[in-house]
Formats: sequence, C-alpha cells, structure tokens
Amino acid sequence: MNKLQNAIHSKNSYLCIGLDASPIYWPQHIANNVQGLEYFCKSIIEATQECSVAYKFNLAFFEVWGYQGLRTMQRLLEFIPKDIFTIADAKRSDIGHSVSFYAKAFFETYPFDAITVNPYMGKDSIQPFLEYPEKITFLLALTSNEGSQDFQLQGNPPLYEQVIRKAVQWNIHNNIGFVMGATRPDAILNLRNIFPKAPLLIPGIGTQSGDLTSTLKNAYSPGAPLLITISRAILYADNTANFMRYTQNKSLDYHQKISQIIHEIAIS
Repeated sequence: MNKLQNAIHSKNSYLCIGLDASPIYWPQHIANNVQGLEYFCKSIIEATQECSVAYKFNLAFFEVWGYQGLRTMQRLLEFIPKDIFTIADAKRSDIGHSVSFYAKAFFETYPFDAITVNPYMGKDSIQPFLEYPEKITFLLALTSNEGSQDFQLQGNPPLYEQVIRKAVQWNIHNNIGFVMGATRPDAILNLRNIFPKAPLLIPGIGTQSGDLTSTLKNAYSPGAPLLITISRAILYADNTANFMRYTQNKSLDYHQKISQIIHEIAIS
C-alpha cells in the first residue's frame, strides 16, 4: 500500500497504463511476434513513465505467446522503474493448495505489487493473496463491461455490494482494493460510503466512454489510493512510426485532466 501511495504523492498522478498489447492494433511496422510485443511495451513505458504511477499487465496478451510471452513479461517488470507500481490483471481465483500457488506466482516468481482476483468463490479463494500484507489484492466488484449487469447488479442489495461488505470483514491487513468500472459512477459512490479508504482500480475511461468527472467526484477520498486505468485510448493513439510521441501526448493529456478535476474537487 505504501508504494502506491508514495507513487501517487511523488508524481501527483493517478494514471495507470493498461498494457493490453495486441498486434491487431499496434503499428504495422512492428513485427507480429513476441519480439514485437517487447518492443511495443517498452516503447509505451518509455513514452508514459513521466506521468504514469502504475502499469497494469493484462495477462491474456502475454500468455497467448506461450512461455516466451511470460519471459517477456518478466523482462518488462525488470525494465519498469522500481518506484512505479505494477499490477497483474490476472483475475485469478481457485481454492486450497492451487490458489496459494497463484499467490506465490504473482507475488514472488513475478514480483507484482498487486493483482486482480475474482472473489466469487468466497473467502478461501482469495485468502492466500491477502497473506502478503505489502501487496494489494483488487477484488472484482463492479466491472465496466456490458455483461456486468447479468450477475453483479442482481439482488437486493446487489451482488457487487455484498462482495464489498464481505471484504470489509476480510481486510485485516488493509490490503484489499476493488475494481470498479467508470461506467457506473453511482456504484463507486456507494462503495466509498461503505469502504471509504479502499484502493480503487477504475477502468472504463477512454474507449468505453466512462465519464471522468463524475467518476472522480465519486471516487476521490483524501488519503485513499485511486488509479484511473486507461489502455487502448493511450496505447493506440497513433499507428505510425511516430506512435511514441502521440502516446506520450495522450498520456500527459489524461494526466492533466485527472489532476485538474481532482484539484477542483479537493478545494471545493
């Protein structure tokens, strides 16, 4: 938790870059292979590290390349400056011995600072992650995709709220956070009322058209870590040989917008 708070404070930034690196969208001059994956991701990191406090690795875009993709992920973790927070967007969940090995894999073998997990198998499916006090475990609460309404918004109270209330009981080490989609800012406010200081990882701004202002008004709480994660809108800002310059400008633009809105909220 301290690492994330320090990164946010030192850069005065809340921007997280999602490394959803797909050869379908990256510039055509970059090879469609695992070497191209590494080159593209390193270029994105170089272009955005000035204003980014975190990088979120979507595991699908690395696992698809087999063991070479995982080796690339390891090299990228070593390439990222040590003061920048790293998140394994793995959405893992299991029970018993299996989940303890998932925790070991993502917090020791691949030394991520945080992970996304699916809490819907219950407490024992996430407990091994929580036993790493210095790491943050982001529980999927209310995601930004259209299908979130199929289950997460059902019930009274809705299922996502039941997850949050259970997590309050599990948060012995103060290392539980939540994934909350920007497409549901009213639910973010509901979470803040239940769990005021929880770290939030918020996707849905950019390509998914979540509203940045209403999201930040409901999500911001002094002293509570907050990350606005943006992937495609920054990664694929341009598909020419000059893509790094456009990516840098786009990331700075988002950073400035987020910082300005939060400044206005803080002084209001």
